[in-house]
Amino acid sequence: MDSSQLRKQIAELLAKRARLEKELLQFRYTLVKGSLHLRYMECSYSGCKCKRGQKHGPFYYMSSKPDGSSGRTLHRYIGKTIQTQLAKGLSRYKSFQDRIHQMHKLDQKLSTLWNTFRDSLLDNTLLYNKEEKKERTVKKGERDSRS
Repeated sequence: MDSSQLRKQIAELLAKRARLEKELLQFRYTLVKGSLHLRYMECSYSGCKCKRGQKHGPFYYMSSKPDGSSGRTLHRYIGKTIQTQLAKGLSRYKSFQDRIHQMHKLDQKLSTLWNTFRDSLLDNTLLYNKEEKKERTVKKGERDSRS
């Protein structure tokens, strides 16, 4: 791949990254870190329908890890219906995280392209220096033959 193609690819990825940065800066609302899960439960009553396979529920639970913790996941009971504000906050958090993940992928691609671009410039420089050395050798040989 020549340097002009590399420049074009780098420019396209930088434009995509700039769009993602702009989108991230547009987030104005509260994010809620966690995931929403539905659970069906069994109770402790021996004659209940849940003992015959018809579990109670669904019930919404939110799972999350405390900030800075790599420990246990916490599960909070939300209820039978989900609050709209909570659902939006969870959705916005996922969307925010997805964009950050996309930026990381772009950064990895950009890093590879920048290194390839650098190497193509180095290779061209080395080739140019080799040709220049050949010209010097030829010119020196011409001078030597004249004397």
